[in-house]
Amino acid sequence: GVLRRQALDRGAALCKADKLATGHNADDVAETLLLNLVRGDAARMARCGGGQTGGGGGEKEESEEGEEGTTTTKTSTTSSALALPRVKPFLHTYEKEIVLYAHHKRLDYFCTECSHAKFAARGGPREAVKALEASAPAAVAGLVRTAVALSEAAARFAVASDAASASDAAAAPGAAAGRKSGN
Repeated sequence: GVLRRQALDRGAALCKADKLATGHNADDVAETLLLNLVRGDAARMARCGGGQTGGGGGEKEESEEGEEGTTTTKTSTTSSALALPRVKPFLHTYEKEIVLYAHHKRLDYFCTECSHAKFAARGGPREAVKALEASAPAAVAGLVRTAVALSEAAARFAVASDAASASDAAAAPGAAAGRKSGN
């Protein structure tokens, strides 16, 4: 996962891209939402439904499971890796729709599973999503809507929190400066 993201970042920099589109689809988002729910990771759960991530340098990424079940370790990023916004154009598109489109257009398409996938934490949520979809076909769409709603609510909360912090700092500049310096 780390190498793949690094390769994408470097390729995007070579192309002087201002955004990076990923192939994350509705099934991926549903799995990620369930995985983060099981882990109790509210912050990641709130981010997974965003149609765009990154774009603000200096962010940190802790352990995160990649698509093939690989896990990244703590990676500090300054202005490069997450500074380039990533967009998910297939956020509401089912994986099987993408496969059917590729087949219909006779596009070269291959699907292989990582040999380490059986050891990945994503396996349980993946099977749960498949089971949910078998019993309730709209389950994936519902999970994606939930992930999007959580991301939107988190974004509104962040804006309100930033506004409140700015308001507090403007009301008492000396007190805000004292808090920042540790006094």
